[in-house]
Amino acid sequence: MGRDGQSHGPRLALQSHHLAQDIFPKTGGGEDIDFVYQYKEWYRSMKIHATVGVPETVVQHPWGNQGGSCYHQIIGWAWGDSLCITEWSNKTFLTCPTWVEHCVFVIPAFALYTTQPLAGLRAATSVVVLKHVSQMASYFAGASKVCEGKSTLRKLLVALGAGSVLSAQEVTRTVALIRRGSLDSLCRRVDWFDGQQPRIVLDTLLTSVLHLGSHMAGLSMVPEKIIGNGVERTNKNTTPSEESPLVVSIGYILHDPTC
Repeated sequence: MGRDGQSHGPRLALQSHHLAQDIFPKTGGGEDIDFVYQYKEWYRSMKIHATVGVPETVVQHPWGNQGGSCYHQIIGWAWGDSLCITEWSNKTFLTCPTWVEHCVFVIPAFALYTTQPLAGLRAATSVVVLKHVSQMASYFAGASKVCEGKSTLRKLLVALGAGSVLSAQEVTRTVALIRRGSLDSLCRRVDWFDGQQPRIVLDTLLTSVLHLGSHMAGLSMVPEKIIGNGVERTNKNTTPSEESPLVVSIGYILHDPTC
């Protein structure tokens, strides 16, 4: 019921073309944000705040799948989440590549440029491994509480599993954008707060810049032949099997998986 005393439900349903086309997966993911964005657009011309925050609200959410693994739903959620990037491009902001985008696009491009695919493969592998090690370290404290009395190995595995959920989201999001041919949506993030929390946007952006700087610094140290001004130059200060992949990946050791 609107403030004018009339019900806008049917009209809103007609305007909700994204939901009507059933483009969002049944697992959930993105449809709630899509609905809120449409709702706000509907009332924008009326100069009415369609949504407000309620800080005193207490949310009770049951365990999904009785607390078991939930990768099917997480993958579906991330697929739907990526739709918000393409359907609401005006609600997104540009960032530097994520670790997935870095491995899929940046490192292969560098490897092709230097004609050193094995060095690129080592760098990408190191990024993936250290990314998951850092995530495991971030979740270890929580895993220790959940697995109190269990072995350290059990706690490490639980922490690794928790971090892998974030990895599944990020990988799925990138794959979804590629499958839909939305390459212009890569390196973009949705502003979930719709301009109301600029500090979070700035934090995400600066963090991505820091990571990219670490990656590119590492790539520049790969001791392979680089063509510049018609002259071959070789950096002999490091060995590709040791230092360069580590430097490429060092940015992710400090990565906060919640960002």
